[in-house]
Amino acid sequence: MTVGGLNFSCPTCNNPLFFTFKLADKGDQTTREVHCPGCRTTWVVGLDIHPK
Repeated sequence: MTVGGLNFSCPTCNNPLFFTFKLADKGDQTTREVHCPGCRTTWVVGLDIHPK
């Protein structure tokens, strides 16, 4: 199990955004919607975990 957080800046208004995630095993993936409180843009972030 992989647990973590992703911190990035909104590409539109440079507001800091953050979300947490939990991935079970290799091949697992997740998609999250992140809402920017500054410009009210909804961003979709996709994560997956796989060997290089």
